[in-house]
Amino acid sequence: TVAAAAPFLVLFVAWMGGLIARAWQADPRRARRRRQRALRAAIDAVRVAPDTARRCGALLDWQRLAAQSLALDLAVPTAAQLRQLDDPRWAAVWADSERALYREDHTLAPGWCDGALALLQARGDHAAAAPTPMARPARARFLRRAAATAMLLLGLAALPAQAAEWSDVRGDASSTASAPSDPTDWIARYNLALAAAAAGRSGHALGETVAAFAQAPRQPAVRAAFAERVATQPGSDATLAALAHGAQPASWLAAWQWQMALLTGLAIVAAGGGFGLVRRPRAALAVAAIGLLVAGSAGVALRQYGALVDPRAAVVAQDVALRTLPTDAAPVEGAPRVAAGTLVRAEHDFLGWTAIRCADGSRGWLRRGELVEIYRASRV
Repeated sequence: TVAAAAPFLVLFVAWMGGLIARAWQADPRRARRRRQRALRAAIDAVRVAPDTARRCGALLDWQRLAAQSLALDLAVPTAAQLRQLDDPRWAAVWADSERALYREDHTLAPGWCDGALALLQARGDHAAAAPTPMARPARARFLRRAAATAMLLLGLAALPAQAAEWSDVRGDASSTASAPSDPTDWIARYNLALAAAAAGRSGHALGETVAAFAQAPRQPAVRAAFAERVATQPGSDATLAALAHGAQPASWLAAWQWQMALLTGLAIVAAGGGFGLVRRPRAALAVAAIGLLVAGSAGVALRQYGALVDPRAAVVAQDVALRTLPTDAAPVEGAPRVAAGTLVRAEHDFLGWTAIRCADGSRGWLRRGELVEIYRASRV
């Protein structure tokens, strides 16, 4: 589940980062703050100007930036036109700047810099307190998308982790392939099945054959032995019977291979979402369709494998009663019976006994010798 959710988590982080970057670039207050910084720099330049020429240049810059900040669609606004604004102080400050620019001695009224800075601070506080209406819908859409994506990720994380772990299915790379105790060595499990069949233990032969089939379903000898033993073992699990017919697409690959195909398909779907983030809808649809096809096929195959995808899967080797306690002293009268060839889940061990859980949800105890575990070494 974690591996399946990882590509979508990366996609979610990239999507959120893109939204944040676009929101930051398109924020109208960002441009306003930039203009206000430029206005403050122009006022400081007027304050520290060493001569008249530089002061006049700084005043012209302030007028140009002030007209842009006030959204005045005028090349050269006048003080009379600024009196129509909500704050009349702008007209007074503008008139003082015009007198300083066009009078003969270019003297600036005392306190002009402080007055212009006070106007700038007042306008900045007002803009910060009242965001533009355009920002509210964008923020609402952002929050809705983030909440929906978070719910999707939480749903993926809440899925039951029924898939077998990579190490459980494929085994340890350092283990000896020829050792009979290696649970992932299909040749060894197949030989154990032949030995059990020769000894007349048909249930154990079926269990070992199922273990070999789970690792190498495309081997002709394994497929033939699997189909024969399932057919001759009364009470075999319906999942095993369906796989033994050979018509199920699941038998084309082992369960762990279908799991890898599922993860690959989900990663391709996430890659399609990445194409969508970069505004390439056709490529996004094509890639996502391919990923959904691969993931859907793998999901159908894993569903056909049923309980065999669980790393704790086991096959009951003989018809036994399901005991409520791990002891021979527990009464067996009226206890449910489990037929040989039934797929169960071996949960934990206790002094030679194994707690199992059946497909119908019933629980109980069996001796270890009455089970053949599919992905764990045989302890019989």
